[in-house]
Amino acid sequence: MKTILKLLPIILLLIACSKNEKKEFNGYAGGELELSKIEVVNNPVIDTNMVGGIYIGRGVHISFVDKNGNDLLNPDNPDSYKEYSFKLYYLEEGLKKEVYFSHYDSPRNIDLTCERELCELSIVLSHTTYLEFEPGVEDVIESEFIKNGGAILVSKIYYNGELKWDIDSGSPAFTILK
Repeated sequence: MKTILKLLPIILLLIACSKNEKKEFNGYAGGELELSKIEVVNNPVIDTNMVGGIYIGRGVHISFVDKNGNDLLNPDNPDSYKEYSFKLYYLEEGLKKEVYFSHYDSPRNIDLTCERELCELSIVLSHTTYLEFEPGVEDVIESEFIKNGGAILVSKIYYNGELKWDIDSGSPAFTILK
């Protein structure tokens, strides 16, 4: 009987830890994560969003405004950035490599859309992504990824070292003041 009483706290602890905890969050990628299945992913595949049935969510939407709130991506703004001038680079194995997949609709993994109040760049991220505005002018986007069941998702996005988005904030989108 004493042995059972000694083992009871351990058994109760094991039972409590084995339950699948779920964390609800603000609508990104289905609404909840199973905490017991989350693991950090160190190197998501760069050139596809689906690998062996695993969905890889690596997109972000970024708007750019000046100090007066002018949309710096709107083609009607004469001071806006030009879509064709943007380039992405991914840091792979310590080397900065230009992104270009000729078989993609968007070979540079960048799209410009103007369907909301502000135009935005839709960018496919890697752990370290360099966004070049023009030769010699670039910003750094660093991302953290998690694996949850059949999905690999962006969990945090840092823009030039500042946390701009996390998985609890809804869809990955934010605005940068330039």
